[in-house]
Amino acid sequence: RARRTTRKLLLAQLPFAGAHAVLRRPPGALDRPALLAAFGRAVSRAQGRYVALAGGGTSAQDMLAARGHSPFVADVSGDDTFSIEVDDRVAFGVFIAMEEALHRLGRRLHGSTVAVSGVEGAGMPLCERLHDAGAALLVCDADPFLAHEAWRRFGARVFDARDLASQRCDVFAPCTPGALDAQAVARISAALVCGSADAPLADARDADAL
Repeated sequence: RARRTTRKLLLAQLPFAGAHAVLRRPPGALDRPALLAAFGRAVSRAQGRYVALAGGGTSAQDMLAARGHSPFVADVSGDDTFSIEVDDRVAFGVFIAMEEALHRLGRRLHGSTVAVSGVEGAGMPLCERLHDAGAALLVCDADPFLAHEAWRRFGARVFDARDLASQRCDVFAPCTPGALDAQAVARISAALVCGSADAPLADARDADAL
């Protein structure tokens, strides 16, 4: 992920390299503010060589807890909608890319069918935007509650992850890492693959087949 972020920064002509932090849950009861405070202290020890921004699963409260221990954590105190907009901003970017790509294929989102593999994180707000644009939704998720939520809110048809790729659709949106395994790649009939997953391929060797 750090290498991918570095490539994105280089494409944007920004003089930075990418890095990702993963916080391991300590044994016992989780004290989330204490965990984020420890993260803030670790960031501070890097003395500005690492700047922490929000990522998947991070809330405004998390960032504020870390920022209390380091000036090198993004300040989100003035953004009241931060906690819900992190994923929505990602979803918005995917939505715009999908809309533009379909336009270049002479198609529209309205009336199209989009298969969304994974509705956690950016997947759910992407479904909302697609639904509002008049697209029909096919979804799968490892969490049946989330899949049911997509059905309840957007009328999405729910499938097993093993079957989603073979459904007839205009766009396949991988929104969870590894959504595109060899079996899925072989079955996709969509003209466009466009999703929010940083690592949509289960195996990089499947890229040529896709």
